Amino acid sequence: ITDNYCIESPLVNYIYVSNPKRLYSLMLKIFYKNISNKMNIIGVIGTNAKTTITTIGYKFFNSIHKKSMLIGSNGIYYSNKVIKTDNTTPNIGIIYKYLNIAKRLHINYVFMEVSSISVSEYRCLGLEFKVLIYTNFSQDHLDYHKDMEQYFLAKCIPFIRHKGISIINIEMKKLVMLLRVMKFMATRELLNQLVLLVQLSQQQTQH
Repeated sequence: ITDNYCIESPLVNYIYVSNPKRLYSLMLKIFYKNISNKMNIIGVIGTNAKTTITTIGYKFFNSIHKKSMLIGSNGIYYSNKVIKTDNTTPNIGIIYKYLNIAKRLHINYVFMEVSSISVSEYRCLGLEFKVLIYTNFSQDHLDYHKDMEQYFLAKCIPFIRHKGISIINIEMKKLVMLLRVMKFMATRELLNQLVLLVQLSQQQTQH
């Protein structure tokens, strides 16, 4: 699977797609049978405090005998194991691997740091979060995102179509803009549902 139309080899079959990373994430969601929907994944988004909040949540839940896993900057933690990772939010293949392990070990809670770069690279695409927490927003990662608007929008993407609980710092910069994005997407989703209901009603009337 590639987006490079210049690759040619008589011994290899190629599937050309416009966005291999996006397709990879969606294929894994199907392969793992939408496993994230069967778990309680708490994602933490924000410029600062992601590691602190996920670590406190992970340790607290384990202390009250609710088996948990932590995926973040310091690695992947579960059942007294520590697996080092290269990124704040790992490759989507690694995430699904450990969600599958969590399911086998009856770990029902996963605390995950969600970085803006991982969102832009589709490492979280297809994951269904029970809770999303937005801590704060300030300047960072402009070497990747180019400007503050792209950086901010990357952090908004997980909230689009999010059906679980959203916890947002009321003192956060650009709070109003985030709420507008969420309201717009919710309104659009409602309009889509209304259009579908009208179409179904018309079909039943015709029959």
